[in-house]
Amino acid sequence: MLKKKGVYILAGLLIVGAIIFSAKSQNNVMKSILPVNTAYAQTLNEIETYMTSLMSEIEKGMNEQPELAMQGSPIAFIKSSDNYEKIVNLGLEAVKPLYDTLYEHKDAGLYEYILALAIEDITQEEFIYNAEYGWKNSLEFRMAFEERVNTVAFNVERIVNDTDLSDAQKVEKFKEEGVFAVSALITEYKKTDSIVPKEVIEEAIQSIADKYDVSAISQNKETLNGKEMENFIIDNEPLFDSLVDLNGKAYQ
Repeated sequence: MLKKKGVYILAGLLIVGAIIFSAKSQNNVMKSILPVNTAYAQTLNEIETYMTSLMSEIEKGMNEQPELAMQGSPIAFIKSSDNYEKIVNLGLEAVKPLYDTLYEHKDAGLYEYILALAIEDITQEEFIYNAEYGWKNSLEFRMAFEERVNTVAFNVERIVNDTDLSDAQKVEKFKEEGVFAVSALITEYKKTDSIVPKEVIEEAIQSIADKYDVSAISQNKETLNGKEMENFIIDNEPLFDSLVDLNGKAYQ
């Protein structure tokens, strides 16, 4: 899919004058959306720093290697960058500030493409706007993101209410829905009249969270007991909610 994606974004991304943003311009945009939340602001600042360095790398690479601009897409170059790796290593906490920055920008150039690419790599999800190439720019990415979030929320509700599924089958179905399912699962977990046992939801959430560097799980033992899992869910509810609170911005 990456090869096809690279061909489709050639015209839009590889005109250096159109895709290289000045550090001052990006800095102004970033500062305009800084919230009060300190952790969010710190993550946003790190993203800004790494992106500024990465854009400089790309500009230098294109100047020194003209053939780079003719490869169809600089995806391989981007993903080999230490600065890009640092963005991805920020983990799930970076998804909301990445997406907010993507939404704040009015352009759909390389800078925004990289932000979208990082979200895709961090969430380990595949976003499909077009079956042939996935997505080719940040606008298509945002629409695909929106659709994925809506689809997962619908699927979680359907699984919850499917009386033909055993508890073990529900766990597997929830796991298949991935990280965007966790927010809806936590909502179900907090219900006093849920038809799904808490242990089932706990198992599904832990299994999904194990794929990511979520501190309460990654720094403790492999399996949390009931109270530990309950505390993990409460502590990380804002993080998982933030992944789906982005929903709706693609059409505003």
